[in-house]
Amino acid sequence: MTPLKDEQLRIRDIAKLANVSTGTVDRVLHGRPGVKQETKEEILKILEEINYIPNLMAKTLASKKTTRFVVLIPDSKDANSYWTQPVLGIHQAVEEISNFRTVIDLYTFDDSLEESFAEMTEKIINEEPDGVIFCPVFHKASQAFIKELKKLEIPFVFIDTDLKNSSNIAYFGQDAFKSGYLAGKLMSYGLKGSGELLILKQVNSLLISRHVENREKGFREFFESHDVSKNYKIFDLDIDLLDMTEPQKSLKTFFSRHKVEGIFVPNSRAFKLAQYMQKQDIKDTLVIGYDLIPDNIKYLESGIISFLIGQRPEEQAYKAIKSLFDYTVLNKEIKKLNYSPIDIITKENIGFYKEFRNE
Repeated sequence: MTPLKDEQLRIRDIAKLANVSTGTVDRVLHGRPGVKQETKEEILKILEEINYIPNLMAKTLASKKTTRFVVLIPDSKDANSYWTQPVLGIHQAVEEISNFRTVIDLYTFDDSLEESFAEMTEKIINEEPDGVIFCPVFHKASQAFIKELKKLEIPFVFIDTDLKNSSNIAYFGQDAFKSGYLAGKLMSYGLKGSGELLILKQVNSLLISRHVENREKGFREFFESHDVSKNYKIFDLDIDLLDMTEPQKSLKTFFSRHKVEGIFVPNSRAFKLAQYMQKQDIKDTLVIGYDLIPDNIKYLESGIISFLIGQRPEEQAYKAIKSLFDYTVLNKEIKKLNYSPIDIITKENIGFYKEFRNE
């Protein structure tokens, strides 16, 4: 057999050599089920003979070594189901790479307790996995974790939140500044001419909130760079959700003193504001929030939330795992910054997103 140069190869070339369909080759290359064992072996043999890069996959299948990755993310308590969504992407990745002697363990922590995060990171270090994917929500504990990972030469990937200059091999998440800028632009379309705007930050005071801060910066940048800002005053309201009386207490005080035309919630908790607005029958206020979690979708469909900005957390987790697999198992070069699309969702198009997720 005449070897083909890497740059000449296409899946159809391999399919022709193996006398199978391109779909069959694709399933073998990506470790998907549905291919007879003898057919798979024939395709892998051809990959070896032509010295195609996926011969690393064949060697992985022949190896007795199991590669183990760990994913560490917050749990999904407190009626905030955002972190259930990356799990869907993790399951999809597991289905695709499990045939290559690769396993993924999912660990979660209480995002209201830094001790919970530190406890899980210590456990992970003691187990010495081949790679780690995590969301660095606590700054001090994350830095300590990173130090140990580097000492053990364990590659790691960030999802959702990025820490600059941390030696991570990749980051998967949204460009927070640009998404905030877009939120400002969306807000401007619905304004009537003059009034008050509110940036409502409902956060756990212990967490890193750089992505929230960058969204706010982007939002402000839009108004500062456009003439519309002359007619609007932007207020900040920080609400610590560790306080059991919040957000009701702060919202009651604020709304008693202001009549706001638009509210920007730069995280996934717009539904908490919407609950209060519904109870108090507050109308004619444009609300922009983040993330397609059930409670947010409920108030989007009812019209209390005007826009949701989506960031595809399932895709973030899926691509993070595939990237770590490519880097660790296949010795491929990977892209360090991987920004998610900035989706604009309204009650008119939410049905398409819901249908897609249920496929």
